[in-house]
Amino acid sequence: VLFGAMKVLCTYCSAEKQTVVGNVPAISRYISKRIDRVAKQAEKENRPLFILSGKYGIIPAAHPIPYYDHLLTQEEVLAHAKNVASQIKEHGITHITFYTRSLQQDPNVAAYINCINQAAELVQVSLVIEEVAFGY
Repeated sequence: VLFGAMKVLCTYCSAEKQTVVGNVPAISRYISKRIDRVAKQAEKENRPLFILSGKYGIIPAAHPIPYYDHLLTQEEVLAHAKNVASQIKEHGITHITFYTRSLQQDPNVAAYINCINQAAELVQVSLVIEEVAFGY
């Protein structure tokens, strides 16, 4: 293991959110069985959990965010990936395991997958994409 290697688990945000006013930890803001499952996995592996937000980039699960409603689009991917790349560097992340539903299950995840791919490439961090059939 590299000295100071920071391996994180990551998944994208969810459309369903707590509408509480003010800033709430991302993990509490998003209402998603997928995020809950990835959080449990992160806990089990003793790894930090990050969430890829279409608005705020790649954020630690405990990072407080306000309510918002924004779906990342393909047009925004390049600019967002550059932002995410600098956040990856800032956090010292060296390896990302990204959990996603399949594109068949949810075509909207394409922009998020493209974004994390481009960001990881920009800062040369290793990225593993785990496609999981999260039941809904």
